[in-house]
Amino acid sequence: MTPLEFTPREQQIAMALMAHAARADHDAIAASLHMLGEPSNTVDLNAVICVIFDECGCAMPILAEPYDTLDLLDILSTMLEECQWAMRHCGEDVAQRFTDTALALYATATAA
Repeated sequence: MTPLEFTPREQQIAMALMAHAARADHDAIAASLHMLGEPSNTVDLNAVICVIFDECGCAMPILAEPYDTLDLLDILSTMLEECQWAMRHCGEDVAQRFTDTALALYATATAA
């Protein structure tokens, strides 16, 4: 795996978060971030951030923020807010595309 390749699990989580952002589902985003913040979490948050950044260039303003490297959940939360704002007029079709991608990646991750 090269540095710019991510596991299906990391990609699946990113796509699921994007689907929640597209639907403005704040409860699902909060629950997901809580799960990702658990000490037992083994998902690479940097990878999830990179996948979302690649998918949703609207998160560019996040680069101007003065974050400590330990604030990955804050960065992820802010990125999702930016993406949600940018997708506010996209409709259910965009959210469904993210959901379908997340489900396909989940199937890939669990089959491996």
